[in-house]
Amino acid sequence: MSAQTEWPDNIDTIRFLVRDTRRARQGFTWRVWPAHTSFYLKCTHAAFRDMKISLHGPDDRHPRQFLKVGFDSNATPGESYLVGRENLPTEFKGKHVATGVRHVVRFRHDWTMFHSDVPSAPTPGTVKNPDTSQAGVCPPPAQMYAVDVDLFLCEREPFWPDEQQARLDNATLGPIENAAGQFLTGVVRHHNALAKATATPDIVTAPGLDKGEQVVRGLAFGVDREVLWINEVKFSRDALSAAAAEDAENSLAAITEPEPSQ
Repeated sequence: MSAQTEWPDNIDTIRFLVRDTRRARQGFTWRVWPAHTSFYLKCTHAAFRDMKISLHGPDDRHPRQFLKVGFDSNATPGESYLVGRENLPTEFKGKHVATGVRHVVRFRHDWTMFHSDVPSAPTPGTVKNPDTSQAGVCPPPAQMYAVDVDLFLCEREPFWPDEQQARLDNATLGPIENAAGQFLTGVVRHHNALAKATATPDIVTAPGLDKGEQVVRGLAFGVDREVLWINEVKFSRDALSAAAAEDAENSLAAITEPEPSQ
């Protein structure tokens, strides 16, 4: 990163989602914020209110730094159906991509999630504290592609892969900073969802659907090569029991009720 690069110092919250305006379809909204020496990530949809991703930095309360996906003890359970709940909490390390920088989370949204047969996620509502919040609305992926929102935990200074191009593309998120002096940054990228190098790991995929089955929009969680993947997926309501039986180790899948027809 260039020494002349400047970044805003007043952002305390990041919110983002992927939206297809033409088809009136959007993914789930995520909120990311710092608290003391940690960062926290939560889906804003009420069905996932008890699920939380914690990125804990150096702290007297924690003898070691650790990254975890688990449950929020201060929240009541959501109304979603959870597959693999017994696998939580799960820890992960993040993948080192530069000195003092780890790629920690990837949010994936592939092209199939914006088709007309998949229910839209709820609208995010009004952004609170807009002066200190960054709200990103990402365009949908092209056919055979996925929109990925990648988050990076930075020990020394903010980092974005290919920063110059990312800024030209208006694809950067953050930084936000915690009390330990760590930064969390994000970048929005489009990847070929079928290419071997950028394909979705099996651990966060869902069973195929048969024609005529009722589709629900959901989330699949899993750790692949030390990166936590959060993949938007479509489920068959009738196949939920099969999904639970096939759920891979260290993964979590959750679904929500479809939006009512207007």
